[in-house]
Amino acid sequence: MIPERFSSAPPSGKWKRNEETGQLEFEADPDMINISTEMLNIFSRDFRELLDELREQWRIVARQDVKTVSQVHIGPLASGAAVVQVPDILKNYIKPHVRKFKGIDMETYGVYYASREAFKSRPEFVAIKSVSDYADPEKGDDYQEYCAFLSANILQHLIKEGKFI
Repeated sequence: MIPERFSSAPPSGKWKRNEETGQLEFEADPDMINISTEMLNIFSRDFRELLDELREQWRIVARQDVKTVSQVHIGPLASGAAVVQVPDILKNYIKPHVRKFKGIDMETYGVYYASREAFKSRPEFVAIKSVSDYADPEKGDDYQEYCAFLSANILQHLIKEGKFI
């Protein structure tokens, strides 16, 4: 029997019964969709100065100090049809199969998949996501607006530089 938490939308892979122990085991088979080398190059630069400027803008406009220093990370996102609020899912089902994953997101896989499978003129694609929690069920929503502000302003900055469109 598939564990209840995966009964409606199982992750990619195979559930099987261990012949020796009789325990149910999952063998992951993630569908990794990569951004293009061009997109990778755009995001491989140093964003510290821009992030510092955005942090200061946020302090002035929102009248909130942000205690953490933001960084840009490039790497795989685990993506699926369910919200993950249990750190054990990260430890037991994601980290063992995608060692360098940077976050979890529900929407990105659909966008990447649709872009990869486009019939004509395949679009470039990239996700710009700011992480405000890490599958923490006790998290507060203190940084959600700031994270949205960061993601939107990084994209806006790159558009103004002529990197997109």
